[in-house]
Amino acid sequence: MAEQPESNREREYVVAVERTFGRLRRRPLVLSPEDLARVQRWYRSGLPLELVLETMVSLYRRLSERRPPRIPRTLAYVEPAIEEAGAALRERRTGAPDPAGSRPAEDREALAAAFRAAAEAVRRSRAPEPARAEVAAALEALALGRNPLPGEADPVAALERRLVRAAREALGGPELEEVEREAARDVAPYAAAMRDDVRDRALEKALARRLRRRFGWPDLARLPLVPPGFPPLGEDETSGLS
Repeated sequence: MAEQPESNREREYVVAVERTFGRLRRRPLVLSPEDLARVQRWYRSGLPLELVLETMVSLYRRLSERRPPRIPRTLAYVEPAIEEAGAALRERRTGAPDPAGSRPAEDREALAAAFRAAAEAVRRSRAPEPARAEVAAALEALALGRNPLPGEADPVAALERRLVRAAREALGGPELEEVEREAARDVAPYAAAMRDDVRDRALEKALARRLRRRFGWPDLARLPLVPPGFPPLGEDETSGLS
């Protein structure tokens, strides 16, 4: 059973989902008690608002392209996709679905292989140099259980930011403005329902996604935070990222 939101932040979260759901349904609406309870669970479990809204919009776009189009009437339809996205985010942050568990050697090798494959994909991409070589080398270091970025809580996210920064600098001018407009259009369906800081983060993610597609590097967010089960990361390895 749904409860009253406990804080202003929770109310803003609920209202943002409600407004976005209404836009996707193409009609103003008030969440049912069941859907309100779902949204409160998402908030209280720590699911970021931008992840919830992006997942909703992405799923509805796919459904609207079907013939005949399907427009779900309840958030129960999108709940599995949102929970899957949340689980993937938690796994990337913690390095494992069960932080207390340990991975066997074959799993650690599979994770190392994922980092090596990402490094090779970055090398084959059109990402600007020297960022391309620097990021590929850092991913190889992570595959070996070494820390290429001492002091970074999330080295993988830092590597993604390095590529995005280099891509923005390489484009510049009208080309960059075009990509920024495309990113703004991606966020437009749910931007009005967001607080300014949340909307800014969503725009940054949309811009990164557009640049990633244009330059062809892999989605590093699909990698874990660091390879779980590896020896503790030392501080003797540096990649020279600028």
